[in-house]
Amino acid sequence: MVPASVAYKDRAEVDKSYVRCLAILMAGAGRPMIATHDPRMIAIAQDRAAANDRAIDSYEFQMLYGIRPKEQRRLAERPANVAFFLRALATRS
Repeated sequence: MVPASVAYKDRAEVDKSYVRCLAILMAGAGRPMIATHDPRMIAIAQDRAAANDRAIDSYEFQMLYGIRPKEQRRLAERPANVAFFLRALATRS
């Protein structure tokens, strides 16, 4: 078990670590699967993919269960749609 003392506690540190991991994954040969609903992280992932000349089908975004595949692709291509989706979800709760 990893001790709690090594965990990032500050959100900015967590985000920086996530971006570092995104950069490594997007520069590699694998197929990154990005699981986030943070529009900023989605935009950064798309930017890193473009900077590494990745084809749109060489990585994917993991989405909440229940979102149709067509909508998943639209959300992945337009980060602003993610914010719209999350606002809509929050107002239905």
